[in-house]
Amino acid sequence: MQRKPIFLVLFSILALAAVVATFCRRGNDTAPLQPTVAAQCATDTLYSPMHSKGFLITAEHGSGSSTITIFNPWQGAEGVSMDFFIARGGERAPEGFSGITLNGDAGRIIAMSSTYVAMLETFSEAGRVVGVSGLDFINSGAIDRTTVKDVGYDANIDFETIVSLK
Repeated sequence: MQRKPIFLVLFSILALAAVVATFCRRGNDTAPLQPTVAAQCATDTLYSPMHSKGFLITAEHGSGSSTITIFNPWQGAEGVSMDFFIARGGERAPEGFSGITLNGDAGRIIAMSSTYVAMLETFSEAGRVVGVSGLDFINSGAIDRTTVKDVGYDANIDFETIVSLK
């Protein structure tokens, strides 16, 4: 099994944090969001949230890969979008794609929020979690407390532990 670089895991966590921040902020916006180049290339919408306008997950018909588009990913952003192409099966990003390409799924995850643990548990992927921020605050039967490491929180992040978790 190929190991994923820790930077991919950390970047994935940051991308999820941007999505969560977008959920909290976009409730009062009424302006329609314009699809990005990546979303326009896609033929299938895999997930379009009902109560949030902050992101969209799309794929080309018959493709194993998907594109996540995050709209206005930080507080105060207007007209900003970020695209992430999740490449699977050797597929390449669509023509004209200018976002970030990630190869495959994260095999090992460090969850920096208990919210992420709950989300991963919902998708039956909590077994991929190898580290959490604040293990004492995690209340999930899907997390093996004997093997999952606490990586600290706030200004007390234990970077050596993160690196050791690969």
